[in-house]
Amino acid sequence: MGVIKYDVVLFGLPTTPTHGHEVVVTFESSSIKNNGKFYTDSNGLGMQERILNYRPSYNVSIADGGLNITANYYPVVSAIAIRDPVTNKSMTVMNDRSQGGSSLADGRIELMQNRRLFVDDARGVNQPLNECNYKQVGITVPATYFMQIVFGNDQADASLQRIVQQRVDQPPQQFFSFDSTFASAQQISPVVSQGFEAAYASAGINKRMKVETLFNGRNSVLLRIENLADYFDTRSGSTSSAVNVQTLAEQLFIFANKNQVTTADFSLTIEELSLTANQPIATMQANKIQWKTVDDAILGKRSEKKDPESPSIVYLHEQSIRVFRVDYTSNSSSFLMY
Repeated sequence: MGVIKYDVVLFGLPTTPTHGHEVVVTFESSSIKNNGKFYTDSNGLGMQERILNYRPSYNVSIADGGLNITANYYPVVSAIAIRDPVTNKSMTVMNDRSQGGSSLADGRIELMQNRRLFVDDARGVNQPLNECNYKQVGITVPATYFMQIVFGNDQADASLQRIVQQRVDQPPQQFFSFDSTFASAQQISPVVSQGFEAAYASAGINKRMKVETLFNGRNSVLLRIENLADYFDTRSGSTSSAVNVQTLAEQLFIFANKNQVTTADFSLTIEELSLTANQPIATMQANKIQWKTVDDAILGKRSEKKDPESPSIVYLHEQSIRVFRVDYTSNSSSFLMY
């Protein structure tokens, strides 16, 4: 099933000094029995399991019947989901801003659209949560939600959560030039006219991955590649992706030169760096503190299974980020360099 988009506009909440207002948006599916479990993203990354009235490290004390709501609200940066453990049917709601959210009843997801309080809640702000516009009227709060229901057998790869997250976090940007001439369709190369999608696909970049290019100096560029896939929303048995960094770097140069060059016209070198891009990854790993524990001998005997890599083919497991520096050398002075 595809994603349903909801645009919700909540106008200013009324002034009632005796009590405040909290307005939530709810999504319900009567066929999902999630048994008090739901999942929220961790700052836009992996999905974390939440259980009503439970904490893994301490006992939740519910003083009265109303406090169970606040005790079960969690920050939702990009998504909140529920899943039926019997039918494997799930419902995921993705938002366009950070909100509080929960699943207080089976088959129901709720997100806080807006709150207006007239008394300080004694939580450290030292003032009531009373946001108004210049006319002292409660603010209008618009929000966009994307909801997807996935049915049992389609759960493996049908989730569109990370694809929607990419589009919300990095929407297409439009640029305009008012002092330029337009080339005819025959003058525009297929790669330029179709964008960089084909080049990404040829290097193994899929829609759940994010690539950022950063200028590093003359003839040098940084590639930051992130795999947003999470075992929760793919569950296909493997969420690692093979990326051909050599092909990606080559296509970048070809794309920058409007498809008028070939790989024979330039050469390049690739080096993996630390996430902060201030040193080679090998140097960082060699300088890391090697903590000594009482079971080093046992841990040393365990062999960690890794995907076979090569200088050009690397693997990005779920929720992993890798950074590479690419240095170019042109074989002709007529080609554009970074």
